[in-house]
Amino acid sequence: MRKLLRFPWLLGGLGWAAISGSGEMLRIRADEWMPYNGNPKAEHPGYAIDVLREIFTPLGIQIEYQTMPWGDALKAAKDGEIEAVVGANTREGAGLVLPAQEIGNPRVGLFVRKGSTWVYENPLSFKKIHLGAIQDYKYWDTLDDYILKHDAPLVTKFSGNTPLNDAVAQLDAGLIDVMPETYTVFMWFVRNSGRKVANYQYVYLDAGDPVYVAFKPNPDGRHYAAVFDAGLEKLRKSGKLSQILLRYGLTDWR
Repeated sequence: MRKLLRFPWLLGGLGWAAISGSGEMLRIRADEWMPYNGNPKAEHPGYAIDVLREIFTPLGIQIEYQTMPWGDALKAAKDGEIEAVVGANTREGAGLVLPAQEIGNPRVGLFVRKGSTWVYENPLSFKKIHLGAIQDYKYWDTLDDYILKHDAPLVTKFSGNTPLNDAVAQLDAGLIDVMPETYTVFMWFVRNSGRKVANYQYVYLDAGDPVYVAFKPNPDGRHYAAVFDAGLEKLRKSGKLSQILLRYGLTDWR
């Protein structure tokens, strides 16, 4: 991982941000993916958004967060139309500026309805069921390759601003049999949508894959990534990060 000491201009950059930040705005986009980011109008729109505001707002840089389909958000960041996306892993963030510090380290699971007898052994196992996946998400290489090569009836792909809602609704209705999602995100959604955790089970859980606030690929993006790294380290040392996470019933992932 890169070290903060490799940015000798960082302190000067922070001063520049504080001086020139009047009216400056970071446009942040992603589809809803709580507890990282959710409804922009909510009191607590996700801990990643809270962290970004805590880091950048004191520097005079406002966070302008909206939801949009994930693939569109990634393209907009890569084209420099927005400043960053929230929740990109290294595969999704290819071509963007990834900070040295991640915003989380979630594990991806394969979720089914309670009572399912399906067992995951290898990619061929997916041909026995109807899989639901979110368009433009990257899970792990073999699963991503399977999703890319298959469409309905083997795979249903969900998109839009709230694809997880649609996917779980179809899982409930038996229209899909299996869906991949990070454990924390899936459980958060189930608990906060009035569903019962006992109605679901996971049949596979991977080792975890760090996710990032990924910035646009230009000097501004590199500057913002360095400011983010310094700010997150400060929040962690001061205990403020733990306070933010506590709002969501979470603890520091490190």
